[in-house]
Amino acid sequence: MLGLEAAEQLFSAKHRRTGHSIQVMSDLQGRLRAGGRPLPGARHDSYAYTAEGMEAAVGRHPGLGDKDYQGSNLLTPHKKPLHRPLTTVEKDCNRAQPSIRSAVERCIGHLENWKILSEDYRGSLDRFPEIFGTVIQLELLRTWTPP
Repeated sequence: MLGLEAAEQLFSAKHRRTGHSIQVMSDLQGRLRAGGRPLPGARHDSYAYTAEGMEAAVGRHPGLGDKDYQGSNLLTPHKKPLHRPLTTVEKDCNRAQPSIRSAVERCIGHLENWKILSEDYRGSLDRFPEIFGTVIQLELLRTWTPP
């Protein structure tokens, strides 16, 4: 059950909306492969990634993540070291990664097409994880291709 303190953390007075930290995985074609349950409150992406077991779902295969996932088992952009500029190889890697990660953005766009996720959620916050899980399963079914 979602406590009052966690529910207050979900509300943004500036935007007048509630929010959750949600993690999704997609393949290089932009199809959803896995989704974690929504975490209450403001959570860092790398924490949510580990807490939701997404790290285990990736397994030995290297996945891609943005700078928020540095320190996890994902391939992330190179940070500029303190006392030297980025090498040309590091710069090339940093330029190539967003074009590959665009498939993830396409996957997120497909999820946002579900009306219940694209508009402000007005239901009970206790039921949102169940509703989000249902949307994840429906999206997996929509994009399923036989082996």
